[in-house]
Amino acid sequence: MVISITLLIVPDLIRLSKTFLIESRELTTVDFEFFSRDILEDFKGVDRNNIENREQRIILHKGEEMIEYKLINNKIIKVVNDRGNITMINNVTAFTANIYYKSIIKITITVKVGTNVQTKTIYV
Repeated sequence: MVISITLLIVPDLIRLSKTFLIESRELTTVDFEFFSRDILEDFKGVDRNNIENREQRIILHKGEEMIEYKLINNKIIKVVNDRGNITMINNVTAFTANIYYKSIIKITITVKVGTNVQTKTIYV
């Protein structure tokens, strides 16, 4: 009885462990979370009139700082005061930002890694 139950459970455990192994190798989820945290932190304290939405880029005017998120060469890059850049997410195929009701900003990012395509939406 114990052997038959064990033999029934083992294939599902192997399948489940393969799923977690693939997910552990995939860093896009972690990249999305760091990007989300960073962009939400930058949006704090910014007046909605100080946000520019252009094609594949968002520009924030925060006091003396100008923070820009843009899509270049399949990467989302953060640029502060036109000095240097920080790569936030790699393998990006689409990056759009839409402003709704003058106060809600919807940011949609599509990332392709191999055959896996993930789309993430952030509301600010």
